[in-house]
Amino acid sequence: MKILHLATHTGVYRGGAVQLSRMALAQLTRGHDVRIVAQEDTRASREELARNVESWAPVAATGVPLEFMDYYSIFGVGRLRKYLRSERIDIVHAHRDDALIAARLALRGLDSPVLVAQRGTTSPPSYFAGLAFRSTKTRAVVSVAEAVKESLIDANVDPAKIHVVYGSVDLEKFAPREPNQEILATLNLPPGARIIGSLSAYRGAKGFPDMIKALREVLPEFPDVFVVFLGERVPKKVRPRAKKAGINDQCRFVGHQSNVADWISIMELTLVTARSREGLSGVLRESLAMGVPVISTDCSGNREIAQPGRTGLLVPVGDVAAMAEAIRQALREPVEMKRLAAAGREWVVANCGTDRQARETLRIYESLLHPLPSSPAAI
Repeated sequence: MKILHLATHTGVYRGGAVQLSRMALAQLTRGHDVRIVAQEDTRASREELARNVESWAPVAATGVPLEFMDYYSIFGVGRLRKYLRSERIDIVHAHRDDALIAARLALRGLDSPVLVAQRGTTSPPSYFAGLAFRSTKTRAVVSVAEAVKESLIDANVDPAKIHVVYGSVDLEKFAPREPNQEILATLNLPPGARIIGSLSAYRGAKGFPDMIKALREVLPEFPDVFVVFLGERVPKKVRPRAKKAGINDQCRFVGHQSNVADWISIMELTLVTARSREGLSGVLRESLAMGVPVISTDCSGNREIAQPGRTGLLVPVGDVAAMAEAIRQALREPVEMKRLAAAGREWVVANCGTDRQARETLRIYESLLHPLPSSPAAI
């Protein structure tokens, strides 16, 4: 099977691109011919372009052919169309809405390849993306959570072509381990300090103001607790709020870190305060995979993984008082939180492994290329 992953991403910087790369490599190891076409950022500087290419290097080094195309232009769509025809692609898997729109335009009037869309957020699709999702040319949509599927149904996408395949996590890389002592030594913490982690990238939808307000209520009660914030833009955007709230001394802002698993290893708890636009949070997947307890807002698909009383604690979106009380509960009941996290790891292993994601996605491809005689696609 010849598979093209069409990426809106210009580089491997966020969860969606990581998921795409992981999926492509898993399919490659199963003997399929896999390629990636990434979006070429024509407005980027020479240094930014070099950084983008370098970010894809680990994927390209495995043998996955990689090309960059500016398919935001009509000329780029034409180039994509020519590529699809000349390379005899069987499956185009379009990641994110802009890639889907470009693929739909490139396939106009063509019988092949088969178009599959990926959807990782509950945000309403744009007008043109909605047309592409509803188009008969888009034969299947891979949704990363049940909540994402429901949002697509609300956008009048045919439920019969929506398949829920949970986002994956590298279970070998994100496995339970002892705290990384080298990292701990860099944080200048007192002996016996307990660490809460925030791993979300900075965006308005991530609810950082709510997090800071909740921590302002809790941290004075727990002088041994410190909060470590990861994320490239987080120091600039969030530290001023921490200073204003009077909790900066109990916060550490470490910027972007590539060795996320090592950082999670030092954490007693991770927080997600998202307000919207979630699919199934990678922070929750990775933390629970490592046996680290989680607290999340009840946003989009996150209740599917942070199941109240079973795998984590869940609070209403925007409810600062409830988030503060959940943090207090977690800090006062570490044994119970570890029990929840152990059950959460079992859930992640069963539902979010890379092998499972690859197997389920390939099953969708096969059903489209070789439909059973009784299936609607064969009529």
